[in-house]
Amino acid sequence: MPAKRVLMRKIKRTLELRIVFKLSNCAIAHNEVVSCGSVPWILERVKVPVQTSPLTKWVTDADEEQVFHPHA
Repeated sequence: MPAKRVLMRKIKRTLELRIVFKLSNCAIAHNEVVSCGSVPWILERVKVPVQTSPLTKWVTDADEEQVFHPHA
């Protein structure tokens, strides 16, 4: 059975909580009601240095869909 997809709004919120608020994986998971295992998966897919990267507001949802769910 394939894994359940993470909603794009949750991915964006996860990135915001990590980059802007510098929360831990478990704190992000608790805030977003996703598993602790989903947070590192999201951050690994982005492949950006979390400490220095600003949120990219010019990236479209379609671009993010391709990064996070390429085979959909």
